[in-house]
Amino acid sequence: MKNIKGVIFDMDGVILDTESLSLIFWEKIFKKHNIEIKRDAQILLMGKGKDDTIKGLKEIYGKELPMEEYYKEKGQAVIDYLEENKPGVKKGFESLLKYLLEHNYKTAIATSTVRWKMKNRMKFLHFDDMVGAVICGDEVKETKPNPEIFLKAAEKLNLSPKECLVIEDSKAGVEAAYNGGFKCIMVPDFKKPDEELREKAYKIMDSLEDVEYLLKNSIE
Repeated sequence: MKNIKGVIFDMDGVILDTESLSLIFWEKIFKKHNIEIKRDAQILLMGKGKDDTIKGLKEIYGKELPMEEYYKEKGQAVIDYLEENKPGVKKGFESLLKYLLEHNYKTAIATSTVRWKMKNRMKFLHFDDMVGAVICGDEVKETKPNPEIFLKAAEKLNLSPKECLVIEDSKAGVEAAYNGGFKCIMVPDFKKPDEELREKAYKIMDSLEDVEYLLKNSIE
């Protein structure tokens, strides 16, 4: 880890505890429309962009269902909630960010969420103002697992992929980092790593506190 000069964070599920919030509102939307939620399959879609999510939802629940409308309905419900409520912050993030800034690591956020939604999530927290770069889903052509978003973040930091550590919680995110030549630490939220992800991730860690400990004590 001695060559690492920058850390790139995913947002939902890594910095903010919003994946659980999203799942809660999906459950409400499906219940409203008399659809039984397939929770495990739903979790696999986390971390994907809008188009890939809607495509996946149609494959899971049926192509005849108006998933575009449900996606919009769920998204608005989350937005309305976050207008009035501060999202939870994942354990260890604030301490880790403080450590990185104090030790001159460059930092970035790379999120599949579009910028105005990102601002909605961060309005009470302002972590986006504390990092060196923020790349959002509407600023790239390709979505994860394509590495474009991480490559853009590294470019903004004036670093190469080999100089950056990516922190992710999703399958698509880990694969995107791997495809771009980044070291990636997976801190699972809902999505538990399979053997393929274990091979592609540099490490699987239980919390961001463990990531901070690794950076403080690494001798690589």
